[in-house]
Amino acid sequence: MSLDGTDSTAAIMREKAKINDKVVSAVLNAASENRSAKSDSDNTDDAPSDAEVSSFFSVEAIRTYLRPVRNNKQLDIFVAAQQGKTERIRALIESRRARATSRDKDDITPLHWAAINNKAEACTYLIEQGAEVNAVGGTLQATPLHWAARNGLVHVMDLLIQHGANPRLLDVQGYSSLHTVTHSSNYWALLYLLCRPKMAIDEPDRAGHTPLHWAAYQRDDVSMRILLKLGADSNAVDHEGRTPLHWAAFTGSKRCITQLLEAGADIHAKNRDLRTAEDMASEFRHSDTWNAVVRELGIKADGSRERKPLSEVCRSLVPCWARSYSKEANMYHSPV
Repeated sequence: MSLDGTDSTAAIMREKAKINDKVVSAVLNAASENRSAKSDSDNTDDAPSDAEVSSFFSVEAIRTYLRPVRNNKQLDIFVAAQQGKTERIRALIESRRARATSRDKDDITPLHWAAINNKAEACTYLIEQGAEVNAVGGTLQATPLHWAARNGLVHVMDLLIQHGANPRLLDVQGYSSLHTVTHSSNYWALLYLLCRPKMAIDEPDRAGHTPLHWAAYQRDDVSMRILLKLGADSNAVDHEGRTPLHWAAFTGSKRCITQLLEAGADIHAKNRDLRTAEDMASEFRHSDTWNAVVRELGIKADGSRERKPLSEVCRSLVPCWARSYSKEANMYHSPV
């Protein structure tokens, strides 16, 4: 399992953000090189005149250099969407120099850029102007909701869903918004989606990974606890026959292993290579963690749990009620 694919939109976003810096740097570098070439000459007669310097740095000269970028009207609306400049977006749309449904060279809409950057006001305006909330774009053919969910942006997610965004649509990797929100490790966003009607908590992606698989892979014990509490299958298998417990053992997360075993994960489940979760833990040098969990939970060789003697159970409870009783007694104790 790899998260590399989910980084492609972030990479595109970083490149977009660098565009203005590249243009400005290019102008300044050109100016620097020109001046250096002049200053290297020993002949003072070759020094640039004030008129030449003024001409090089004139507004018109810089405009000429920037014209290919400034005339790219689609780029303007995409940058404005990224930065949440609603008035700039409004001016472009009202002057018919851009549309809410425009797409950049990567087939991405302004709504995608506004959504992933948490620009709710810009999202609202774009939707009012006809932006498609379920438009797919980019190399992953993802929707604006996929993008917002990947960053765990609850407010924007709610805005998109209230305007008809479908959280069950899949991108080319087979990820629904429930998968991408699990990638974000934002448990509030995860809870929000899980509370939506008709959400399939065990929906697999194209590799067969459920949200619980992803939580285990990411060592995200908080999201795992939420998923298990809401009924996620602790024994779901991916296309390689691996359960979430296999992935928790692979990462060596003690909390995740513990939660899965307590939820009834099959400790003897084997993947297609006939390896158990314990085998995975051993292969990836997490045997100490695995053994510690098994010992603490009192799991025997056959997978059953040891029953602790009643005296031991009671002894473990004494500090709890004793402290409570002591505090209560102190409230009514009158000093002599």
